[in-house]
Amino acid sequence: SRHERMSRKYVVVGSNRSPWEYRIRFYLMHFSVSALSALFLAVFIVLNVIFAGLFFALDDKCCVDSSMSYGEIFAFSIQTSTTIGYGTMSPEGTVQNFLVVGKP
Repeated sequence: SRHERMSRKYVVVGSNRSPWEYRIRFYLMHFSVSALSALFLAVFIVLNVIFAGLFFALDDKCCVDSSMSYGEIFAFSIQTSTTIGYGTMSPEGTVQNFLVVGKP
């Protein structure tokens, strides 16, 4: 059964990878694909909400358009994190560019 397979001790032989990497991988194997997908989606949304908030807090917003709404900035945040980049908006300014580059 799956529980028996997961309770086995694994020994990694001949690898130069970090033991932490293997610990994380084996830990994540305990979860279903749907649970991991939901976790990924939640983290993705939370990170984009945070970065949209940082852009919104700037005086010039993200694209030198101070009239942009939070929804528009959130859409920009999604575009830059997924590397879609429709080209309709681009950051202008040092702080704005660092925020875009610093996004995961």
